[in-house]
Amino acid sequence: MDALTGESNFDICEYIILQLIHTFKGTDTTIAMLCKTSVARNIFKELKREATSFLYCDIITFDASRVFGISASACLLLIKLSSTDVFPSTCNLYSLDTPKTIYSTMGFRNSQFYSDLTFNADNFDGICCFEWRQGVKHDCSKVMELSSDGNSLKNGQGETVSIEDDVIFPLIKSSMFKAPIITVFTKYVIVTQKRVREETLHIQQDFPKAWTYLNNNIIYFNKRKSSIYRNSPVFSMFGIGDYSYSKYKVGVSGFYKKPMFSVLSSPDGKPVMTDDTSYFICFDSYDMAYVAMLILNSERVQKFLKSIVFLDSKRPYTKKVLSRLDFSKICKVLTYSDLKSTEYTLDLSDYLTPEMFDSFIDIPQIQQQRII
Repeated sequence: MDALTGESNFDICEYIILQLIHTFKGTDTTIAMLCKTSVARNIFKELKREATSFLYCDIITFDASRVFGISASACLLLIKLSSTDVFPSTCNLYSLDTPKTIYSTMGFRNSQFYSDLTFNADNFDGICCFEWRQGVKHDCSKVMELSSDGNSLKNGQGETVSIEDDVIFPLIKSSMFKAPIITVFTKYVIVTQKRVREETLHIQQDFPKAWTYLNNNIIYFNKRKSSIYRNSPVFSMFGIGDYSYSKYKVGVSGFYKKPMFSVLSSPDGKPVMTDDTSYFICFDSYDMAYVAMLILNSERVQKFLKSIVFLDSKRPYTKKVLSRLDFSKICKVLTYSDLKSTEYTLDLSDYLTPEMFDSFIDIPQIQQQRII
């Protein structure tokens, strides 16, 4: 299910290692296997989840590009199982160049997993009071995504598209999160639904130009391979809901090693959409979105994030990671001066006020009560 939804990927090597562990569980067997570093991390987590007895689980990294000519992060996973009950909570990382020197330690603290237990960061771990959402998924960019040249909109085939404005929304793709405030757009997306699996036949009557355009390109929709579109209304999308139509969002790319959290707001008031490799939280006002953006881009929050993500992952920042940000804890530590400093560092104008900061501090508690 995780592989289907994009939260994780199935790896045959991971399956093989888990089968070896299952076979030799309860013995003093040593297992050594070359694998992706992400697989090694998953194996360590599984050892803990299954309460498998082991003396140590070490990761020895090396330059996979130089050795094997591949771009993935790879390692030698070394596991010493145990016939007696012993359950370490940490996994040491070594380099093949200096195999006797620990350069990092990952593991569990208070039941939460950290990428680097030696990293000096605030403990902002908890439950996020805001719901992190993923952007829209359509798997049909040549048809659904449009580019603006200032005068007209063109699709991925270079064709000029002239359809109803009500189904066209500004789009920020994952690669576009490069500024703390984004209000200018060159990409747009056609949105066919307001919620997942909503019937789309009404488009024919409400937006006849869009209906004709979509049907003229139906061959591209029929080529979509993902099983999530099976038995769904024609021209269906995913990652769509009431939250998609929020006027103010704070979003982030899942791909960047150093995350830039951006306020997304359109001057004409239209909701800004993001793609499905991006994540965002919603706000009712620009001011509160602005404060949230400063908090998330602050040095102390960025340090905490660095302690819980793995930068060698294809997508370091996921909903699961971002949902660990406890704004209640953050607001007890960060000060107005901290945010003014962040505002200055981001080269923003002098916009934040003490009143804005004070208003935001009440939000986590209110949101938490809604969750409860």
